[in-house]
Amino acid sequence: MLKLIVMLTMLVDHIGLLFFPEIMAFRIVGRIAMPLFAYGIAQGYWYTRQHGTTARYLCRVSALFLVSQIPYNLVQYQAGVALNFNICISWVLGIVALVIQDSQLHYLLKTLLLTCIAAAITGTWLDYSFLAVSLVVAFSLRFRVQKGTPIAFCAAGALVIVFSVLYSNFIELYALAALPILLWVEMEAEKRGKTLKIPKWVGYVFYPVHLSLLIAIKFIV
Repeated sequence: MLKLIVMLTMLVDHIGLLFFPEIMAFRIVGRIAMPLFAYGIAQGYWYTRQHGTTARYLCRVSALFLVSQIPYNLVQYQAGVALNFNICISWVLGIVALVIQDSQLHYLLKTLLLTCIAAAITGTWLDYSFLAVSLVVAFSLRFRVQKGTPIAFCAAGALVIVFSVLYSNFIELYALAALPILLWVEMEAEKRGKTLKIPKWVGYVFYPVHLSLLIAIKFIV
């Protein structure tokens, strides 16, 4: 269910960016996608850590970043916005931050490495600057702390607000709508035991493929 909502809201956002930039409703709906994506990354990290497959997970997300970069930059170019790295590099950095945090490294080395990541993510070279990486770390509290849902969601909400104020990018406040959606998805999973499942490969392929299809349509029309 979560993947489906992420894919639909992301698609709406990018359709608006490329074809209907004057209609803000598309972009408002799209603000929901990134926090949901960040939650999924944190959840994926926790699952793979439990099964000892985090290295493979990190490689898959890194490959997704590389494959998606050219379609992403083409979309940016056609939309007339500044070029930067696609969101998947933020997911890579978020996973690396969690790996460092959970490692057996000396605490001083951990602090140094995490400080380097924190310094790196403040630049404009990242989509969403520090927000996406920080949300991965915040949502990880949902899985690593007993009854961590309120803590994780409050931290995520605070990060969205701080980002919106710092960058005077107040449309990002609509990302707060992702929090009740996440609560609903979690309650549905608990109530029914199962929700609509989308194959893992679809989740990975959708991002570069939908960008490529949209840019192809843009070139044609």
